[in-house]
Amino acid sequence: MTLVKISEKGQIVIPAAFRKKWNLEGDSTIILTNDADGIHIRPPVHLSDLSGIDEGKGLLQKLQEMREEEGDI
Repeated sequence: MTLVKISEKGQIVIPAAFRKKWNLEGDSTIILTNDADGIHIRPPVHLSDLSGIDEGKGLLQKLQEMREEEGDI
């Protein structure tokens, strides 16, 4: 767990180690979700990341699982 402070403008700084791990650079887009457990930040899923995702499972089932994880359903 990493603690970060919120600026007076409501901004946070994502630590360099996290930015490097998730390949986040200036002008990157992230997904911010809010649910009963709190606020979650995650990198977006790119279509190139989905290559081979349906091996052993149907693509529709995997997409439904991803949506459920994000709380979109």
